[in-house]
Amino acid sequence: MPAHALADRLPLARAQAAEQVNEAVIALEGTSVGVRSNVISPSARTRLALADRPPEEQARLMGQPDGGFDPLDPANVSPLVDWLA
Repeated sequence: MPAHALADRLPLARAQAAEQVNEAVIALEGTSVGVRSNVISPSARTRLALADRPPEEQARLMGQPDGGFDPLDPANVSPLVDWLA
């Protein structure tokens, strides 16, 4: 993986880590007053997720699996996120 790809993702990684810690604190401190907090981290195969990969690997990874159901297809992930909300 090129070094610049990692540098481009550092702000996002920091923001995600901060959000996870924030939600954990809310869940712990809010328990006494009836506040509940949950965080989900859905994964899906998207062009953005594969942006740091070589073009030939992107094409291979974006293809559908041979066995039918694709758990990383965004169309299969988003309904679950909607249901949880």
